[in-house]
Amino acid sequence: MPVRPVFRRLRLFAPAVVTLLIMSACSPSLIGDFNPVFGSDPERLVDTGNHVVFVTDTTDIRSYDKETGEFTLLGQGSGGANGAADHVLSDLLPYDIGVGPTSVVFIESIDEFRATLAIRNPTTLGYETVGEATGLDGAPALIDQTVWFPGWSNFTTSLARLSLAQPFPEYFPVDGRIREFAKPATPGQSTPFFIGDTDSTGTTRALYEFNPVTGGVTMLSQPATTMHSLVEVEGTHSLAMVTNESGSERLELINPNNMSDRVVVTSNETSDRVVSGDRLWYIGAFNGQDDNLIYEYNTISKSLVQGVLNPGTERITSLGKGFSGGELRLYFGAGGGTDQGNELYSFDPTSPPNCSTFGFCAAQFEGEINPGAAGSFPAEFLGFDNTLFMAATRDDVDRELFFYNT
Repeated sequence: MPVRPVFRRLRLFAPAVVTLLIMSACSPSLIGDFNPVFGSDPERLVDTGNHVVFVTDTTDIRSYDKETGEFTLLGQGSGGANGAADHVLSDLLPYDIGVGPTSVVFIESIDEFRATLAIRNPTTLGYETVGEATGLDGAPALIDQTVWFPGWSNFTTSLARLSLAQPFPEYFPVDGRIREFAKPATPGQSTPFFIGDTDSTGTTRALYEFNPVTGGVTMLSQPATTMHSLVEVEGTHSLAMVTNESGSERLELINPNNMSDRVVVTSNETSDRVVSGDRLWYIGAFNGQDDNLIYEYNTISKSLVQGVLNPGTERITSLGKGFSGGELRLYFGAGGGTDQGNELYSFDPTSPPNCSTFGFCAAQFEGEINPGAAGSFPAEFLGFDNTLFMAATRDDVDRELFFYNT
């Protein structure tokens, strides 16, 4: 039986529970108004199995119980849990610590100079901190129930490892600050790749691979001044990232076993990359306008499959995935014009409707959250079963958490 790690400190927060009646709707509906004055601006939504956990703009952590419909305050942020004015968090990561339901693990800023790895449990409301971290750039990664995070030990930037079999993290030296671990194709199981600084100055970055057993680190790429958005994809070229190693910034597929074996997906600026199986979607330029088309790229055949036309007159601002009838569906924010602002749209990537012979597909309008020209700018999409959670803006509540029955 695995031994639970011994943590430095434990805090329990009294639950603040709100029961909300969820009803079916033909358009997205508000489910939580946590900051009536300014809006709570929910972000970093994750699914832990029994709960949806998210962070508000004040870095409070809240959870939504899928069965009861209850919202619970897991912990307070700025001026609350640690009394730190600049208290901020990295991305939340679901993590089964071997005792009860899945928790969330994240990097937490304590003050201007200190950060730590933290764990919170949406059921027990426990709060634990584990080891020192270098900062918020490199959100934690999970490989075979072992958490990896950017550590700080003896005034040295390190790669840190925490597993159920050890009471405290282990630290392994690296060249410079860890900026981001590869975003896994399968949520909750990361790959041993990260982007990090090549030295203490932070002027250049490189792609690294670490050994999950020994903690040893190998630099794979040449240094570059721009390198980010590292994601895992299917195929021989199992990594995708944005880099300017060649002199200009572009999105590339990379074979980590042969770094000279690369495929350029696009040389245009991209945003909000989404992966499912052998397909990579991204927002890119079309007809000379930035963020004006959603492209689909097959990572095995190395070919552009289709594009989804922008239904509005302004930029596509967000892209994420959900499920409808058990099938994958992509959701995005788009729009613009006099009568309708940026609102929620979707399309079926397996059988897109209204596709022309050129492979460009029309999107489906899912309804207005904020009627009028201002728009709601939906984002932070999290889908499971036939429900989509998102952050959106409505004039009467500002930016809050919404749901949509897909």
